[in-house]
Amino acid sequence: MPALGLKEIDTVVVWMTNLNAIVSPMCFLWVFVAFMFLYRHWDRYKNAEYKYISNKTLGFLMGLWGFAFTAFACILGMVPQVDYAQNPSEWWFVLISNIIMPFALLGLGLILPWIARREQKQHA
Repeated sequence: MPALGLKEIDTVVVWMTNLNAIVSPMCFLWVFVAFMFLYRHWDRYKNAEYKYISNKTLGFLMGLWGFAFTAFACILGMVPQVDYAQNPSEWWFVLISNIIMPFALLGLGLILPWIARREQKQHA
């Protein structure tokens, strides 16, 4: 990947490890969104057999706090750990790819089930 700014294999491995540290926690954002929606629609689920937090407002605020903290950590993780003065092209490549890659993976996650359903219909 020398054309993209990464000249050594060690740099590629470090970049991919850091990218994984950004993308992996992002799946928990969906968990916190679902948690907040459960407490937002408290009237539908207030008689559930098990409740993690029995106060509607406190439950929603806990979900919001978890979402905000995880999102903040993921966004801070996008900042390259490369010295800009030493290698500006590598720094820009890492920054841009750290921003684009989560959206690309989300897009794949949305498209692949659609492709699987289409193939199942063709084979049935």
